[in-house]
Amino acid sequence: MKTHISFDSVVAIISLLNSLLHWNLKRIPRASTVENWVKKSGYDVYHNSSVPAPEKEYAVIADESMMPGSEK
Repeated sequence: MKTHISFDSVVAIISLLNSLLHWNLKRIPRASTVENWVKKSGYDVYHNSSVPAPEKEYAVIADESMMPGSEK
């Protein structure tokens, strides 16, 4: 998150490391998958919020994958 590279570059780096370090990953994630990981981590919301920043910076990470009853 601190390298300022594109999501496509992240995929290329993972692919290269997979080859060089013999990680034997069966599947390399797509750029859209990496982007979703970053957004779900709250990083995108934290740095691109339209709300004025309070005295201390903070982020709220909501997990929408849990389902209480029949609704998300």
